[in-house]
Amino acid sequence: MPNIRKRICVLASDITSNTVSLIIKGIIQKAYFYNYDVCVFTTLIKDSGKADYQYGEKNIFKLPNFDRFAGVIVVAESICIKGAVEEIEQELLKRCSCPVIVMDRSQSTFPSISINDEKTMENLVDHLIEVHGYKKINCLTGAKDDYHAQDRLEGYKKSLEKHGILVEEERYLYSDCLLDSAVEYAYRISHGDIEKPDAIVCYDDIVAVMMAKEFSIQGIEVPGDIAIVGFNSNDRGTKYIPCITSAIPPCKVHGENAVIMLHNEITNENNPIDQDLAGKLAIGKSCGCSRDLYYEERKLAQQNQEGCLTDHYFSSTYMEENLTSAATIEDCMVEINWYTYQLNKFKEFYISLIDDWDSHDRIMKDVNSLSIAANMQQGMMKEREYVKDGYTKKMVLHTKNKNGTAYVVREPFLATDMLPALYEERDYPTTFYFTPIHFKDRCLGYITINFGEEITTYDPYYHTWARNINNAIEIIRNQSELRYINEKLNKLALYDGLTGVYNRFGLNQEAKKMITDCLDSEEDLLLLVGDLDNLKKINDGFGHLEGDSAITTIARAFHWSTGGRGCLGRLGGDEFVMILHGKFDDKDIRQIKTKIKEYLLEYNKTSSKPYEVDVSVGHFCMKISGCLDDMEDIFDFFLNNADKEMYNTKKKKKYSRC
Repeated sequence: MPNIRKRICVLASDITSNTVSLIIKGIIQKAYFYNYDVCVFTTLIKDSGKADYQYGEKNIFKLPNFDRFAGVIVVAESICIKGAVEEIEQELLKRCSCPVIVMDRSQSTFPSISINDEKTMENLVDHLIEVHGYKKINCLTGAKDDYHAQDRLEGYKKSLEKHGILVEEERYLYSDCLLDSAVEYAYRISHGDIEKPDAIVCYDDIVAVMMAKEFSIQGIEVPGDIAIVGFNSNDRGTKYIPCITSAIPPCKVHGENAVIMLHNEITNENNPIDQDLAGKLAIGKSCGCSRDLYYEERKLAQQNQEGCLTDHYFSSTYMEENLTSAATIEDCMVEINWYTYQLNKFKEFYISLIDDWDSHDRIMKDVNSLSIAANMQQGMMKEREYVKDGYTKKMVLHTKNKNGTAYVVREPFLATDMLPALYEERDYPTTFYFTPIHFKDRCLGYITINFGEEITTYDPYYHTWARNINNAIEIIRNQSELRYINEKLNKLALYDGLTGVYNRFGLNQEAKKMITDCLDSEEDLLLLVGDLDNLKKINDGFGHLEGDSAITTIARAFHWSTGGRGCLGRLGGDEFVMILHGKFDDKDIRQIKTKIKEYLLEYNKTSSKPYEVDVSVGHFCMKISGCLDDMEDIFDFFLNNADKEMYNTKKKKKYSRC
């Protein structure tokens, strides 16, 4: 029967590198043996010189909800972003109650397991001595505080001592920056500053390649003049000519051991772990071994050809251009689903974005609301702070591709669930890879890919493929932001900055629409004009801020009198115009004026202002069907007649005060 099994959380980086890929495959294989699902949370890059990109990458480590896992494995040595491992351990101490195993980190506060390179290095140096008869063997190792470097140095020394060769301190070199040191070291040997050895053992295949290239520049042949061997066999070494002799540490078994150790912690079992591991030698030509030259060169040519074809196939599809030209996020997801054919054969593929990944504070949704005015006055029309740390409480699934069928969706789920598909029933254990979607330090979401029952990882092309998605979504987000800014600018051109009601230009635009509605429906058009009383006295006696307050109060009074119906505008200064259409009699018009008066009476009673706010109101109302042809003439006609009544009202107030 299908079942929902327990899960192991794995935190790692650069999982396409040879050693980390083997560790991950070892973890998966042993996890499947114990019937665990695996979730791998990993960055797309190993490191970056840009701090904001590092921030965006390592944010993926804040996604796991440790309450949903039986245990956690941290592949610490793979995580090279400065401070990231320490941050992960702090998060684990705060939020994780399940067992944790940290791989290859001697300073960890959690139980740790390390791979010992001593025996593998000893075997590699044995090969140089026993097969080739080299005696003067130099060693480039890593930093002094790197215990892997110490292990390898011990293996180097053991082999020399075992064969009766004196260990000379000047023959091994510690260095924090191995690539620069390798080039400089080769240069100094070429120029006689350092005695030329028979062979050099390097910390890494890349270091070996860099050194071999420098020797070639200086006219020294490898292996004819000096033999060079590497460590952690990788593509850079196997594709170099001559291919680099190297060693393959037992990384896969190391990954398996980490799961055994974690499983023992989870179940209180005592399954044995292989403590005495030795890697295999990968014999090439750089040590002086003579292999089938035709076979090796043919194999190398085939590898290079396959690589070129893959590069060409990948780079000639215009994926980036098609994604970035998508008009909407839905269009972009359709394109992404199409381009998934470029990936390794996968079982499931998902894209989850943070809630409102492209949103801004849209305070102008209701253009008739006078709360707009207050917001505009206080400078509230700003983009909200974007997400940098962690993820929004609600995530939204935008695409899912299962068993070859792709869907563009919009399905919300809780970030604490990480992905709804994790909890589906399956007949087999499986692995989900989570990689970040971000632009610089702005969190946008994450991609999840699954390969069914296969014990595999995604290939190196996935890095570029996924980063195309990062860029495309950021461009769509920018386009959305620009549209929003243009919308705000257009609205600001129509609205009065003090009150939030229409300005003269906006009022004219809306008046034309309302006049058209009246002509079509044969309804009455009602126009009310209001003029604030004694604005000059308020400004002179109490300041212009109080004058602005009085003007805003009149706008609110008009707005309240009609329940937000109609079109309200400020012509400038202290004059307002309200336009409505419908069926109006004298009673309806008196009611509107009464409500304006009631609002102001209540305001004056409760405001504690040292002055009273009052307004003189005039109106004009009639059916306009067929009476005038020009829209502006109609508006001016109504405005002039309403003005006359308003000025008459103002005169009457003056006479009554006298």
